[in-house]
Amino acid sequence: MTLENIFTNDLNSVTDSKSLEELRLKYLGKKGLISLELAKIGKLSAAERKIKGQEINKIKFNVLSAIQQKKTELQNLEINCLMQTEHLDITLPERKIDHGSIHPISYVIAEVAEIFAKLGFTAVTGPEIEDDYHNFTALNIASSTLLGKCMILFIFLI
Repeated sequence: MTLENIFTNDLNSVTDSKSLEELRLKYLGKKGLISLELAKIGKLSAAERKIKGQEINKIKFNVLSAIQQKKTELQNLEINCLMQTEHLDITLPERKIDHGSIHPISYVIAEVAEIFAKLGFTAVTGPEIEDDYHNFTALNIASSTLLGKCMILFIFLI
């Protein structure tokens, strides 16, 4: 019996995914039967090596395709079995999905604002970058020289 015939007999006896994976390892694994046959090629002459290598590669391709085909068959069979045994009750209410939450920093900012509001303070928002008018003119800071502005900006930034 050839390696391909032995594989076909083994493949016909496979009934589940686990045994198919064992079969794949038996033939295509690192220490599998096909790998052993490929290791024997090194001892042959150049002409025999070419012929034997082509034969083994053809067998390897056939084994790979047969395993892939059997895998899809088994997956379809498992899906069909699940569809027959499991039933979907469409009268059940839908599951509620939580759509996230407030960021922890935003939550703390809101809490602090609430605490200060209870103490009588009010929270006011404004632009994060002020213009020249609000930084100097509205505060009655003389901005006659460029050096004065730069020093005051430096002081405000610190």
